[in-house]
Amino acid sequence: MKHTAKASLAIALAVCTAALLGCHGGEAILGPATGGGDTTGAEQVFVRGVSVALVDSQGAETAKVLTIPGVTAVPGSVVQMQVRLNNISGVAGFQAEVTFDPAVLQAEAVAVTDQIPGEPLQLTNIDNATGAIRVAVAGTQDASGASTTLLDITFAVSADASSATTQVGVGVTLANAEAQIIGTTLVVTGDIRITPGYSGDMDGDGKASILDTMWILRILTGFDPNTPMADANRDGEVNIGDAMIMMRCVVGMAPWPIGVIGDPEPLQILSTAPEDGATGVATDAEILITFNAAVEPTSFTYTIAEEGGGTAPAMTAAWNAPDYTAVTLTPQTPLAAGTTYTVSGIGATPADTLAYEALSGGEFSFTTAVGDGAPTVEITSPAAGVTVSGLLEVGVTAQPGSGDTQIRRIEVEFGDQTQVLEAASGTVTFNSCYAINGEQSISAVATDSAGVRSECGSVAVVVDNFAFYVDERVQVVAADAPGGSVTVPVRITDAAGGLGFSMTINYDPAVLSVASAAAVTKGAAVPGNALLIVNAFEPGHLYISCAGTEEFDAAEQEVLLINFGVMSHPAGGRTLIDLDDSEDASPRIDWVHVTRGTLHPAAIDGEIAIP
Repeated sequence: MKHTAKASLAIALAVCTAALLGCHGGEAILGPATGGGDTTGAEQVFVRGVSVALVDSQGAETAKVLTIPGVTAVPGSVVQMQVRLNNISGVAGFQAEVTFDPAVLQAEAVAVTDQIPGEPLQLTNIDNATGAIRVAVAGTQDASGASTTLLDITFAVSADASSATTQVGVGVTLANAEAQIIGTTLVVTGDIRITPGYSGDMDGDGKASILDTMWILRILTGFDPNTPMADANRDGEVNIGDAMIMMRCVVGMAPWPIGVIGDPEPLQILSTAPEDGATGVATDAEILITFNAAVEPTSFTYTIAEEGGGTAPAMTAAWNAPDYTAVTLTPQTPLAAGTTYTVSGIGATPADTLAYEALSGGEFSFTTAVGDGAPTVEITSPAAGVTVSGLLEVGVTAQPGSGDTQIRRIEVEFGDQTQVLEAASGTVTFNSCYAINGEQSISAVATDSAGVRSECGSVAVVVDNFAFYVDERVQVVAADAPGGSVTVPVRITDAAGGLGFSMTINYDPAVLSVASAAAVTKGAAVPGNALLIVNAFEPGHLYISCAGTEEFDAAEQEVLLINFGVMSHPAGGRTLIDLDDSEDASPRIDWVHVTRGTLHPAAIDGEIAIP
């Protein structure tokens, strides 16, 4: 039976091979490659290093991981791209497809792993016309080994590929000697980014080194194929002079870099906001200028003039570090309404002066909105006099005055909180627990695009809360998570008469961590002699009880302080702290009152921002 299974694998993969290589019109494993990537240097071809884990039929990750390591090359040269498998044990065959852009890359050769034992059937088809490499390997014995280079592909990079970006996609299906597919198909996509490279820089690291010299000497003696990069002195041929000038660069006797392969591109303004000729622009609008390449910030110049000879406000410039491809100019005082402004004399030096030419004389204009009459604003909900608790939704709407103005924003105030709505109408949400119980007012101010502000009459509501709540008004101590920490207060709206409490708190252990029970401490409302018991052993959950003989401080709200370590950035930059008010929470949310016994406050969760 064992031999039958092995024979089945060879037959099955032989059929797959025929389909994969196009003999029977079989479908490809992987369609056109897509994806995004990074660059490690502005003068290189860069294949982004990516990895993907194999999953089983239930979607769980297995121990097998497919990886494309990062490699570099330059236009007109050759690049080796490897596809690695971290563990080939149990693999008797595989089929793979690599997709690429044939206008940028041409595959020259494919070396296939030799770690599958026996003499497996192997076929490879390189189709440079459509940009596809298809490989099928079928053996009768399982491999026993660890990491292997499954495919080693030699690509020739087009000499005309300057400043292009392309993608390489790889799909792999693994099988064992029992003719069984191992998990699901592994698919990896990586980017190749191509920009001009320095002549003589054979290894693409942007520096002159002895390795570059040795590589040129190997070309001269026939060990390696010639490439345009080896012509270091740009005289049209590769000879001993190229090796010698690289030696001089290494020891500082000649300036580095020598030159660039490919013509420099002009540094250009890709876009502006406001756009050239825009009207009705808000008087507090920021001015955004975006370039097609990185700029040296200290070289940036511009002037801004107000029509009619008026003085334009001073601007504060802020760059999008570390890319330095866009600058935001923020007026230090509002622009004048109904006025045309011209930004001219825009100039900048590119960070890479060999790849890009400097910019000078850029210009665009825009006109601010004309204000003719103040806007109006109205609070549509809640109604005056209603009692509110917990999360409070406030609806507002505004109308501009005449002219070409629009509503720029509505600022809504409740207690000491302010929410800003960047629209003409909508809803904002407040946590009414932050306000003191009793009558509180809601007010709104609308601002139009000409900078005219208008306030509506306030609406009074009655706040009546008895709830535990997570105070979201906290900051991460270290902004670069992971590694930072954040202290989250848990409060109760009315601590008067309290003697103790219990609760269960849930959090995302992939984002936050609690080092120990000592990371949870009593808040300002809790007497010093109260006993606090914390169970923090289970990641993602805190089980807390607190009891004492003295009444809690009625002037305070804070009952707990939780110091979380920040493990990672959550999706959307926010993570939930859940005060568990479900029926099966143990312990449940209870509040012990000196005269009223055990009470059950409401529970209001909070979302903590992780920058």
